[in-house]
Amino acid sequence: MADVCRRLDGLPLAIELAAVRTRVLTVEQIRDRLTDRFALLTGGGRAALPRHQTLRTTIEWSHDLLSDGERTVLRRLSVFAGRFSLDDVESVCASGEISAAQALDLLGGLVDKSLLIKEDTHSVACYRFHETMREFACLKLKEAGEESDVEQRCADYYRSRCLRSSLESRYRILDWLEWADLEIDNIRAVLRRYLTHGDMARGTEVSAALGWYWITRATTEGIRWLDEFLGGGDCHPDWRGWAYFIRGFLAVLKADPADARPALRAAVAAGRQADRPELLSEALAMASVAENMVGDGAAARRLLDEAQAAVAGLDYPPGTISVLQATALNGFFEGDLRAVRSAASQGVRLAREAGNHYALEMMQLNLGSAALLAGDLAASRPLLEEAVRRNFSVLRTPLGPKLARTSCRSWLRCSRRPGNRLSQRWGQRNSRPSSKPESA
Repeated sequence: MADVCRRLDGLPLAIELAAVRTRVLTVEQIRDRLTDRFALLTGGGRAALPRHQTLRTTIEWSHDLLSDGERTVLRRLSVFAGRFSLDDVESVCASGEISAAQALDLLGGLVDKSLLIKEDTHSVACYRFHETMREFACLKLKEAGEESDVEQRCADYYRSRCLRSSLESRYRILDWLEWADLEIDNIRAVLRRYLTHGDMARGTEVSAALGWYWITRATTEGIRWLDEFLGGGDCHPDWRGWAYFIRGFLAVLKADPADARPALRAAVAAGRQADRPELLSEALAMASVAENMVGDGAAARRLLDEAQAAVAGLDYPPGTISVLQATALNGFFEGDLRAVRSAASQGVRLAREAGNHYALEMMQLNLGSAALLAGDLAASRPLLEEAVRRNFSVLRTPLGPKLARTSCRSWLRCSRRPGNRLSQRWGQRNSRPSSKPESA
């Protein structure tokens, strides 16, 4: 019953009409049929006014009181699956008789009449429908014959926004993630539309462009979308290569290097075929990390050497930072803490200069872990605390635990490798008798 009330947005008339249906249906059946609530919620009391005898006639009565412009904007807003901003409305809903300059006043009128809900998110005003009103607006959009055009305009708008911001997202990741958090439901709806219409090329582009959202917010979901779109259809070689890279990256984050290898090999091949040293350097570096995780040190070293050669002379900080990250992780696996410290120190400097918060966190984690493994607890603590603080207070996403699990699993694989020097050194340190009594 609580679920039914929630899905009916707490509207008294809607709940009353749903209660009437309990004469012939169970609550569970009513809940399951709410996808077509206007057909279900009819049959109000005979003593009620005619406009109160069905949910649709009640909303129709309010809808008829709107101006022509308000009715037009209301139905077009139904293409937004989640929250939306004034910029979104001006770009998607303004066409024909509605200009972008009119959008603000028309939107204000709908808010004043309680047909839209206004929320403030990160100093930006955004808006959303009650689900009942959104379903009504969808019906009006179909009746007006505008559904296909407005949906296409919405898809084009979000594709353009995603592709335009993709190259800069890692450098201004804080602002970009605020935007992505606000818009992700709308972008998901666009991805579903591409999937339904078999537009695999655009779906691949948008999925790849959202790489830093999947990396920092929704690893499993990102893998699912990329697998759906990479499975078929042509796409621009550059975007296809980056899509494979992101797919491999996500598998590495999930500590599944065996799953990462095919995607990263495809990304490397795409980078070589298209002569894209930027893609090639990052893909080779990530492939080196994956090979180390599965225990193939020789392949990891070979790929790392190729990544270093690809990035040499290239003015591309992300590629350089990726190679430094792979070098640091390779140092962990080879037991060379000096190499870890050298690579991570350079990485911290470059990440700060580039404003790359994600890479900075990774490099601080490397430095702190190296100090911890060397037994220098005083040096490791501030580095690890800063990495965790940046992770939770700046990116506001639980990457720390995910990275810790990845590191621990990789460390376990590394420690089981015969002849591993770092695990031997760690074991020797722990086997020394301590002059201090153990705490209880």
